[in-house]
Amino acid sequence: MATMNGNLTLSAQAGLEWYNASSLKTMLRWRTDRWRDAKAKAEVLSALQTHLFDPSSIRSALASCDPITREALAQLQRKGGAMPVAALCGQLVVWHPDLKPAQVRAVPSELVRRALAFWHTPAAQYNRAAVHDVQRPATDNVHATTIFSAPEILEYVVVPPGLGEVYLTPRGRADVTAAPAQWQRLVLGFLRAIEDRAPRILQSGVIGSRDREALAQAVGLTRDVPDAPRLSPVNFYRATLAAAGLLEVSGERQLRTTSAALHFVSLSPMRQAQALLGAWIEAGENELLALGHLHCERHANVPKVVPNSGRLGRAHRVLVDLLRQKVQPGQWYSLADVSRSVRYQDVEFLVSWLDPAPYRWSSYEYYYDRDHLKFPPYPGVTLEEARGRSRALVMGEDWDLVEGAFIRAVFHGPLTWLGLVECQVRPGGKDVFALTPLGAQALELEGSAVTPDLAEIPSHRDALIVQPNFDVVVYAPEERTELLYHIDRFAERVSADRLAIYRLTNASICEGLQLGLCIDDVIALLEGAARTPLPQNVVFSLRDWARRFEEVHWIKNAWLLEAPDEATLDRWLSDPTVGTVVERRISPMLALCAGQRPATLSALLADLGASVQIVDANAPLISCGRADGVTGLSIPAADANLYLRRALADVAEFEGEDQYGCRYRITPQTIGRAAKGGKTANEILGVVESVIHGAVPSGMQVRIKGWAGAYGAVALGPVGIVVAPSPEALRELRADPAFASAFILSVSATAAIVDLDALDVLEQAFAERGIATTPYDFQTVRLI
Repeated sequence: MATMNGNLTLSAQAGLEWYNASSLKTMLRWRTDRWRDAKAKAEVLSALQTHLFDPSSIRSALASCDPITREALAQLQRKGGAMPVAALCGQLVVWHPDLKPAQVRAVPSELVRRALAFWHTPAAQYNRAAVHDVQRPATDNVHATTIFSAPEILEYVVVPPGLGEVYLTPRGRADVTAAPAQWQRLVLGFLRAIEDRAPRILQSGVIGSRDREALAQAVGLTRDVPDAPRLSPVNFYRATLAAAGLLEVSGERQLRTTSAALHFVSLSPMRQAQALLGAWIEAGENELLALGHLHCERHANVPKVVPNSGRLGRAHRVLVDLLRQKVQPGQWYSLADVSRSVRYQDVEFLVSWLDPAPYRWSSYEYYYDRDHLKFPPYPGVTLEEARGRSRALVMGEDWDLVEGAFIRAVFHGPLTWLGLVECQVRPGGKDVFALTPLGAQALELEGSAVTPDLAEIPSHRDALIVQPNFDVVVYAPEERTELLYHIDRFAERVSADRLAIYRLTNASICEGLQLGLCIDDVIALLEGAARTPLPQNVVFSLRDWARRFEEVHWIKNAWLLEAPDEATLDRWLSDPTVGTVVERRISPMLALCAGQRPATLSALLADLGASVQIVDANAPLISCGRADGVTGLSIPAADANLYLRRALADVAEFEGEDQYGCRYRITPQTIGRAAKGGKTANEILGVVESVIHGAVPSGMQVRIKGWAGAYGAVALGPVGIVVAPSPEALRELRADPAFASAFILSVSATAAIVDLDALDVLEQAFAERGIATTPYDFQTVRLI
């Protein structure tokens, strides 16, 4: 058996039946001297299946192969036992560019001739032959053909040392002096910008284009990626930090840091880089889609080779492994050499060479044109601008435009943003890169600096002074990135040069407490890092500010004013009519208002361009959404108010939103969390019933009650069934003492459940009474 891409299982012995008699006899001739004894196709097939996995037969066939054919079989082994025929031929062309097309085409045929590998093709159509021969598979498109072998054969294949390996030649000494702490400050600055919400982050948790530009300027992420204008460092850090568990979207749809961010901050730059590297490999953006010169098909139902997340992750891992295995610190290397090295290793590094269209008549020339060797196109990937050539791209010929450009974007983008490499574009368009000191440490290259253990947290004793005027002076701030991050969370930064100066204020302490800080932890941090004891007036004020922050105020007849974003609420609050009733702003999009709501408020907000909706807080849930399947909920955007979102957040997971509305997903985890919080299954169902039109689908209802533990144990077990030809016959059978003890329960007028162990006894009793029995068929009921 062989497996291709994890979902296609191929059997060599079963596949032999698809070859014609002449081909089978040719295979048998290479496998045994007794091939003359077999005459008919059945005899040949039986003999070949007998000798197919015979060790001596396999060794003999391998010994008869030329070196290039053995290389092809070795590559097939490295690919897991199956690969497209086009990719195998393309790999041989890369390794041996001087081979003639006819020689390349003959290699897979020679493997089939010796029964060392076999064709697998889509189903043939148009009345073409449905059987293979050793030279050509039965298909209308040879580019859609897979060649595969069996593990029992491949275990005897010896992979030549260095097969497909290319040495990367250094292009000169590199003096890369970027300190790991410099990259660390950038990442921690990004996290602090999210916590500060400066610049503003959209309430959906997604960074908009205007905010993205402002955030890039604030953090210092202004470097563009050559030929990949759609790659954004802000989007990269947002996605990678979220994949690493450091960012999340709150119930109010705001992007915020998680508790894991505090542990991340305490790690060394090397450990931080390793954590983000792993997150990027697992959930990185598809850089192919960001290349400006390519158009990639995005529709799900269109055949295409645009890599999915699994293949993309493997491609990223290949590039990281190449850095680890072939690159040395302190040297410049050419990105063109990297592209060449990856191509030598595997032409399918990024996309599959298997044509998804089984019927492509133009590929008929692939086999019979002796002077040319044609390869498949890139389905779903074309040029944005042709400039005098076809927009279609051909695999192999256009490697530099597709895979080569992808590799260049990865190095100039994610690998640079991860702090692993430094890239330069030299005169003439030559791209070079070098490992950074942080990259050498994160990849754990031999000779890189030894770094502290994960649990080691640097000491900041005697690092600062807290003055009676509430100023905090930090010494040698460039060496205390972690300490600055923590102080930034509860103090205002005044200046940062040779000394970093902060000021403690009521507002800054409240902002820190809103992030989840505890005032005792703030004081402990300052005391542990201070050179002198903290002034008593500072300690007293910090505790007083925290006490006042934590006080609860009851406001009668209060109401909330919610805006779609922070800028809109700013505009509303600037109006005198609105401003006079605002008690305080409790979030970027929410204001707490006291007193009677102005009668003209709705008209006033409508004049300001708002679509006004008034929600009764006593009964905020209304039937407005719909159920999507058995676990999904969709809520229209106009009805997704604060109360409804909060109610759904207790029982469902927020999945995202667009201009049409919000999407939630009910999961075992969300129902379990609600149940642990004290909600019963009926209360959870009540929330769902309140927000959707119509009844809760039965499948959703059963899942909610099951996940909430509302059902007792359901008894499952095997039983037998007796189906009589009529109700009268069943009654008479049940009255017979020989049968009565075996019957358990009647399920209809003519059917009853019986003890499974009594079926044999019943059958004998029926036979003794001359009653015929037939097996019960659930598809076609056969009566006794």
